[in-house]
Amino acid sequence: MRKNARCTIGLLAALSISALAEVVLLDEDFSSASLAKSGNLLRDSTGWVVRTVSNWELAGEALTGTGQAAAGEGACAHIIPVAGLGLSSENSLTLSFDYATTNEGETVYVHIWGCKENGTPSSATTATMNTGASNGNVWDQSNAPFDMYNLGKDNSAFTGTTGIASDAAVSGLTGSGSYTNTFDLSTFTTAPSSLDQYDYIAIGLTRNQANASGLTSFDNIKLTAEKVAVVASAVVIPEELVMDMVSPATVATGAVDFVYNSDTNLEVTITVSDQSHPGAFVALDITPLTLTNPVTSLQFEIDNARAGLANGESATGLVTFAWTELGSAANGQIIMPISSMYGFAPGQTNLFTGAVDSEWDNAANWDLARVPGALGADLAMIDSASVVNVSSNYSGIYAWETVVKGGALLNIAADLIGGADTMVGSDGDYGFVYQTAGDNEVETLTVGDAAALSNSVYTLSGGTLTTLGELVINSGGVMKVTGGSMEVATAVSSTARGVALASGGVLEISGGTYQDTSRIWGESGCTVRIIGDAADITVHQLFGRYYGSFDFILNETGVSTLKNNSWGSLGTVTFNIDGAAYTGGPKDIVLYSGGSNNGSLGSDYAVTNLGVEGVDWEIIETTNTPHTITLKILGSGYATWASGYGLTDADAAEDFDYDGDLFDNLTEYALGGNPTNDADRGYVPTYGIAGEYFEYVYARRLGDSNLVYTAEFGTDLVNTNWDSSVVSELPITGSLTNDFESVTNRVDMTGKDVGFMQLLIESL
Repeated sequence: MRKNARCTIGLLAALSISALAEVVLLDEDFSSASLAKSGNLLRDSTGWVVRTVSNWELAGEALTGTGQAAAGEGACAHIIPVAGLGLSSENSLTLSFDYATTNEGETVYVHIWGCKENGTPSSATTATMNTGASNGNVWDQSNAPFDMYNLGKDNSAFTGTTGIASDAAVSGLTGSGSYTNTFDLSTFTTAPSSLDQYDYIAIGLTRNQANASGLTSFDNIKLTAEKVAVVASAVVIPEELVMDMVSPATVATGAVDFVYNSDTNLEVTITVSDQSHPGAFVALDITPLTLTNPVTSLQFEIDNARAGLANGESATGLVTFAWTELGSAANGQIIMPISSMYGFAPGQTNLFTGAVDSEWDNAANWDLARVPGALGADLAMIDSASVVNVSSNYSGIYAWETVVKGGALLNIAADLIGGADTMVGSDGDYGFVYQTAGDNEVETLTVGDAAALSNSVYTLSGGTLTTLGELVINSGGVMKVTGGSMEVATAVSSTARGVALASGGVLEISGGTYQDTSRIWGESGCTVRIIGDAADITVHQLFGRYYGSFDFILNETGVSTLKNNSWGSLGTVTFNIDGAAYTGGPKDIVLYSGGSNNGSLGSDYAVTNLGVEGVDWEIIETTNTPHTITLKILGSGYATWASGYGLTDADAAEDFDYDGDLFDNLTEYALGGNPTNDADRGYVPTYGIAGEYFEYVYARRLGDSNLVYTAEFGTDLVNTNWDSSVVSELPITGSLTNDFESVTNRVDMTGKDVGFMQLLIESL
């Protein structure tokens, strides 16, 4: 790959007037002039032309203008056909005239235009100058047929609307006097540079009376053309040639435009000297050169095989152009600095400036006009609530750094390969990274800034995240693994830390695969949080420098195991287990499985929302190899009963009627039924009348204090008035089986015409 650079070297030549005779374009003393009040100046107008209502007059062999109204300001114009004047490459125009104003606030202007046919046919009545403009202006009325050029300004420039007063060849004269000036056309590059290339020359005289009465006069107007010989012998203005070269290229070329004005050719010899890296720069053009074109491109090359530049390093030198004008004694030289950088200095801040929700790989979205890592090891700065998307695979040549802060968001949905360190949150600010797909490979990944007002979060839900160095989670930082695969691939050593958590830092794993190959270090107050049982987690050597907690948050069925594939020391950690979401039955859930034991957990654990230790659950630690810590859920009577019938998950829910017999699982458990057999509903309650009493008999399970049976009485099934206080329970006289006893409840029906009873069964 070659990188090209270009600059221009200009030779500003002194002008000397040749001995050729001048050509007179206009010589007007107004002794025999004509003045037509006919409107705009036309292509074939003769004499002087003013607007139909005008205060310009011929008086006393002079042109005079009076009055305060616009009629006293419109231009007095004259057009000169170039054909027949005998012009041949005249490139200098001299204007002279006498003028007088009687009011000190009044100013006069002279406009000189070159009119060139542009291919759209003109006619005798094609308008050129608008003679009705005021305030010193003369507007262009030619429309399509003519291209108009300002012969009285450098490079024929019009800075505003064609014919504005400030663009006049003579602008704002006051008082009285004689005026002479020569206008050089030879330097024109955007307009014809000699008068013979124009079709008509138009001159417009106008005034700005400044709301004051007075008299303006013009006389002895003369316009002549001459040829000026240009000798290339005066001032040289060098420009520096700057090139750059980007890996993997080893050669780059640059070009300079050598521009000169001369009546003859130039001979140029090029030499390179004072090189910081000798031999790195060479001129590709053979010298000496005979230049026949006033704009010649000259080529230079830098070869890094000779220079040996490192990234961000530059080579410098000087180029000397020694020139001689052929056919004359004129000569001189130009000395031009030359330099080339190889790549870019590392660590340059490259700020993302694209619109919200813009793409990472668009160079136009970065203030250095390059994607980080493409041309240099930049610092990619994503700040100020930017949203940056990695939608297409990107692999950098240089290992760039990334900072996401200021509430900004980096969305990774494709490969992002070749990055160095990445910081999510920095300089007192927070940031976010969401990775849903693709491979992201970095050196050190740092999440969180303790001084930020909110948490910084890196969420991995898909794809692969690999840190070749450390994973650092500061206070206010959360690394979430909900899916995909994450590997902290730090090399194992006695001092290396793969994962480092500061107090307040959180590593949260609820899905996907997580693996580290070195060690977890953690300050007191940090947390590794494992949620649910959908993740595959493997760490290496918990060796006594982790002082935080491992939090195990059970879902309905359990929690993932923290697997340690080497020896571990749990003497400095705490296990926190939360079973609020667990709905399963008795179960052995392995919380930790490691190699040899170098320190036991002991009693440093806390279990919540699972009942009473020793009754509903217990922690079992085996300190031999493998070293395991197991949460053994003993289960309630109901859970054991449901498990005995093979009911799990939703099928084991207390309010679920698995067999469809209109008794839910809890009712079948309470009454001794079979939840998998709709023909076995257990001891179905019975009722009857005994004297004045309404009796209701049901079976009550023995040994489960979590079960609560309540008999209720009511007299209205529409407007229910269930009441348990009027129900009496008779003393127990015997058991149905070892697991159930028969309970008789009754209500005194004296004075009652109707009554109903129901049984409520609840589980605490």
